[in-house]
Amino acid sequence: MVYICKKNRGFTLVEILFSMAILVTLLVGVMSLLVYCMNLQDTSRNTALVINQMREKLEEIKALDFDTVISTYQNKPFTAALNGINGQIRIEIIKDQFNNIYVSGSNNSLINMRVIAGWVQRAGRTIGEGTVVGSNFTLSDTNSNGAIESPLELITAVCRKQ
Repeated sequence: MVYICKKNRGFTLVEILFSMAILVTLLVGVMSLLVYCMNLQDTSRNTALVINQMREKLEEIKALDFDTVISTYQNKPFTAALNGINGQIRIEIIKDQFNNIYVSGSNNSLINMRVIAGWVQRAGRTIGEGTVVGSNFTLSDTNSNGAIESPLELITAVCRKQ
């Protein structure tokens, strides 16, 4: 007696389409994670570059005479472009609630200074408070609260040398 055995060893079209749908879903998830990680790496790189440039500006201020610092930054905040990044650094003297620049009780020999930065990422994300006009980023008070805010802000005290 002879038995005829029909065994199909292949996959059906439905099984192939189902497995391809699962594979595409996984690939889309991995690709979106890759793009997110690249943007995060870009943000980290730019943050490190900006912090170094902010520190350089503070070192330049330390090298100045106290009266020169006051005359340079008292009524006109200094704004400069960032090197290699579409953004700005702003340096200003912090005033108290009575609009005084000197720290109270310091006998006019101590001021607080603020250095902030903002920029636009490659993907168009804005870091810090500001506007993009054309292709240039400008630090500005976009929420009208009287202060420019940024996640990158350094505050330091500058004193008169005795």
